[in-house]
Amino acid sequence: MFKKEIKIVFIALALVIVITGGILLVGRNDSLEQIYQPVPIKLGVFVETANAKYRLDEKSPSFEFATRDGRGRLFASLLGARQVEPQKIEKNKVIYKDVFPDVDIIYESFEDRLKENIILKSIAAPVSFVYDLSKTFQGVDEFDLLSVNDILLTLYNKNTGEELVMLEMPRAYDANGRFLAYRYRLQRESDRTLLSLEPYQRYDFSQFDYPITIDPPISVRQCDELLVKVGENGKNSALPKDGDIVAVKPCGWPWGRMEKRDFVIVRVSKLTAEKRREFTRRKEDEGKAGAIVYAVDYTKLATASQLKKIRSYDKENPILDTTSLPLAEVIEKKPDVLGSIIPPERRLAKRIDTQFSTWRRLADRLARPARAQTINTFTIGTNARDYSTIQAWEDARGGDLVTANTVEKGEVYNDSVFTAGVLIDGSITDATHYMWLTVAATDRHNGTAGTGARIDADSLAATAVVDVADPYTIVEWLEIYDSTPT
Repeated sequence: MFKKEIKIVFIALALVIVITGGILLVGRNDSLEQIYQPVPIKLGVFVETANAKYRLDEKSPSFEFATRDGRGRLFASLLGARQVEPQKIEKNKVIYKDVFPDVDIIYESFEDRLKENIILKSIAAPVSFVYDLSKTFQGVDEFDLLSVNDILLTLYNKNTGEELVMLEMPRAYDANGRFLAYRYRLQRESDRTLLSLEPYQRYDFSQFDYPITIDPPISVRQCDELLVKVGENGKNSALPKDGDIVAVKPCGWPWGRMEKRDFVIVRVSKLTAEKRREFTRRKEDEGKAGAIVYAVDYTKLATASQLKKIRSYDKENPILDTTSLPLAEVIEKKPDVLGSIIPPERRLAKRIDTQFSTWRRLADRLARPARAQTINTFTIGTNARDYSTIQAWEDARGGDLVTANTVEKGEVYNDSVFTAGVLIDGSITDATHYMWLTVAATDRHNGTAGTGARIDADSLAATAVVDVADPYTIVEWLEIYDSTPT
């Protein structure tokens, strides 16, 4: 890709002193639009729901979780946990007390979902835990585990690729609602399969208020959600067009506040890992670099009232549930990757958030440079931020920044896991109007690796973690982590 006049600023890991751990009140993830109904819990016998069945052990914090038809079954037991008889505290809750020093574990039973809360009661509590999953594979060879960027883990059928049971993204927060990022790490040994649940960063746990709750739910893998662009920010091939698919995530993904306005979320029947990669593919050809290959014509899937809300931009967009439709009726391969899948008469060929009239824009251009540019600042992360991924921020905020008279600033937080790179391309920029990717001031590293917001390059197939083609772009304060040999 041809690049020119690129201004990239990476701050070295030195002489930087910051306070880590941004503060934000805990918010629940409501993107699934499904209220999980509590179901009475039973010990030692299966709790059966519409699509799942699961059983808790009567003497230790271990469980068996399966699809209702038994096609997939996951066994998990915590290594080193103390044998303890659980106590029922509510109809759908049991607690295993002091299974580790100053650690309680609470299980909550819901329809098709088992919620595990690991409660760290003091600074003396361990912060990492290891599950033994070996029993899952005893006597069977058609199943395997798929780690999705270290933040999701699914049990899938190797013969069909179908994903059956999912360990959802773990969340952790302290008594005052400050988030901590946790991740899964799969370890395969000769005679057993282990799964570590561990902090993503080198947090100073003395700076958090106890108790700290770690929340890794288990559920039946049922559907996926497509993040589909609404409107167009420009004609450049790297700028998503109206209807383009920019991301695919499992149902229940913590989409950001602005993602629910700049995009429409389309729910589809569950996809294989191969299909997820295919549907988010971008072209690399000369003249088409960054162009998105697959799209959804959301205008024919939405009702008139839904479409009006999607185009209004003043509220969160409704989720379009298409799980009852064949996938071929929802996702289409674009005949022209440089254009939109949506017919011209229904297409929104401008930014969804356009606020200025033609006269205002003309006046703005005549007044420059007397009138300073606007710096639009948006937060990036998976804990109640504006955008859940860096790429979603770029796809939403890129465009003709000179005409808009803006600097588009994205601030990354270290309470989230980032395992995907970003392509910054397609915008019209100059020395005072540009894309600016940085880390929130409270979450920058202090000169030590692992103390700030970082991107893990281990899971990236592409060689570029941050691929910048827009002139004058600033990228700063990010840690890039890669454990693979060079």
